[in-house]
Amino acid sequence: MAYDSQYNNGAPNGYGYQPGPAQTLEIKQREKRQIRKLGNISGLGILLFALFQFIGAGLLFALNLYDDYANETDRGYAIGVLMSIFCIFVPFFLSSLLLKDKRQQCLNFGKPYDTRLMLLAVPAGLMICMIGNYATNFLSTFVESTTGITFEYPDSRTPTTPLGIAMYLIQLAVVPALVEEYALRGVVMMPARKFGNWFAILVSSALFGMMHGNLVQAPFAFIVGIGIGYFVIVTGSMWTGVMIHFCNNMFSGVISILYEFLPEKTVNLIYYICVAVFFAAGIICLILFMRRARQKNIPTKFRKPRTALSRGERTAAYFINVPMIISIIYLLYTTYTFITWPS
Repeated sequence: MAYDSQYNNGAPNGYGYQPGPAQTLEIKQREKRQIRKLGNISGLGILLFALFQFIGAGLLFALNLYDDYANETDRGYAIGVLMSIFCIFVPFFLSSLLLKDKRQQCLNFGKPYDTRLMLLAVPAGLMICMIGNYATNFLSTFVESTTGITFEYPDSRTPTTPLGIAMYLIQLAVVPALVEEYALRGVVMMPARKFGNWFAILVSSALFGMMHGNLVQAPFAFIVGIGIGYFVIVTGSMWTGVMIHFCNNMFSGVISILYEFLPEKTVNLIYYICVAVFFAAGIICLILFMRRARQKNIPTKFRKPRTALSRGERTAAYFINVPMIISIIYLLYTTYTFITWPS
């Protein structure tokens, strides 16, 4: 095993020592147990997420509210806000209780190391959202044109009344930005950082993508999750992720609403102008972000994790456990239902 400074425990004359085979094996087994526990907690959160969707639907049927929710009336959007909290925040909050001493860390969104750095991260993160959107569109178009397979996703009606618009934007932009960032960046990513920042970012982004349950939104969410995870760690605050998430979803919601009131060509023009502005602002802000981080001595590159496990061993320990395997099977099945195969 290669030398790692974490195993320099101070032998005489200041020299460290390399752990023997027995100690190395013990360290690896301990770390695997810790990572497996994190995987169990994340898998449990996803299973509860699935279960609470069924429970929530049952409650709506019992209260004669399901038609409003399914038909997306003004009251239905308000119900959707509560359902998002019930089906995402509550399950991951319950699973986070198993973190014991770290569960408070999940709820602590954190004060940024530098406020200006956080504000610069938002346009840069929004640019990554635009990149994710175009990459996903390219993937969908390429697959459909070459194989005839069509990726679909749950569509929703766009409201036109003031109350409906308000509740729609709260459901689409405000609530997901808070509860999804808490679940994926707070409960999933933050505790996993002990075993490497990139490891934590990638596993949380993978779960973030799969939880969307379709191949239109999943690749986009994976790419965006990587960007958000990076900026959250560098800025030291989950509020950075909340702001990026909110801005992206709000932009999407506003564009959808404009299509209900303006000619399609006009809205398309507005959309492309906004995207061009987002790219320009994103590039400028990313450059300023890196410069500001250097000025404040805030690292933008992650150090090699202090772990005895390889990337493959960490990944296997995280995903190969009963709750996670069942969760992935459920998410893959959900994704499969949104694929249309050529006849």
